[in-house]
This record gives sequence, structure tokens and C-alpha cells, in this order.
Amino acid sequence: MNMIESENWGGRVYFNDEYILLGIFIGKKHNKNWETPPNWDGSHDMLQRYNERFKKD
Repeated sequence: MNMIESENWGGRVYFNDEYILLGIFIGKKHNKNWETPPNWDGSHDMLQRYNERFKKD
């Protein structure tokens, strides 16, 4: 898995052991100070709960 991080976009890229692309999650950042949880399931609710817990605005 690789992380995609920029000021306006975030996401993850998944590969198998032979480096064949399996899938991509990309999303526009609504709250640029938020971080992606390590076990993120792709939902906005999980993202919000994670960042509220660690007081990321």
C-alpha cells in the first residue's frame, strides 16, 4: 500500500506482492489539517471520529 498525500487530495494505492495494481482510493480534502486513520475503511464518519479524537481541525 502506498499513500497519496497533497494539500488538496489524499488516498491510498493498493498493490499485490507482484506490484500489480489492486485498487485506489482518492478523495478531495475538505479539512486539510485532518489525517487519514491507519485502518481507514473509506468512510467519512471514521475519518471524522479519528481526527476529532486527536483534535485535528
